[in-house]
Amino acid sequence: MTFWNDRVLPVLIEKACRSHEILDERRRYVPRASGEVIELGVGSGLNLALYDPARVTRVTGIDPSQPLLDRAAHRAATSPVPVSLVKGGAERMPFDAGRFDSAVVTFTLCSIDDVTAALAELRRVLRVGRRCTSWSTGSRRLRRRSGGSAR
Repeated sequence: MTFWNDRVLPVLIEKACRSHEILDERRRYVPRASGEVIELGVGSGLNLALYDPARVTRVTGIDPSQPLLDRAAHRAATSPVPVSLVKGGAERMPFDAGRFDSAVVTFTLCSIDDVTAALAELRRVLRVGRRCTSWSTGSRRLRRRSGGSAR
């Protein structure tokens, strides 16, 4: 790892993902998760306080960045639901097929090298017919507000 990846990037990611608009979207979508949840790109754990303990039994967060997982560990300790944090990538997850009831993917897909593989892997670890809640920087609403083109 480098100084940039270990020290600078985690701080920049957290600051960028804590804007009011992004936090509003997190508050809107994260509580929709239910059962046993996989959170791809848990990062520093900004979503962990938003899970509804009446709906969620456990959250497993996966992220390739150890410095971000270290930050997430502090939030996991005060989360309203039990949390496990796993170091790893979304393209190849160390979980059994059909383990999770729902998935949360917020502001993560843009940082995954092989999105197709990550989505196939997500499909594998979700139980058949279950839900994935996703909100990303590629969304039409955020592109429109940032002045980018909506496809």
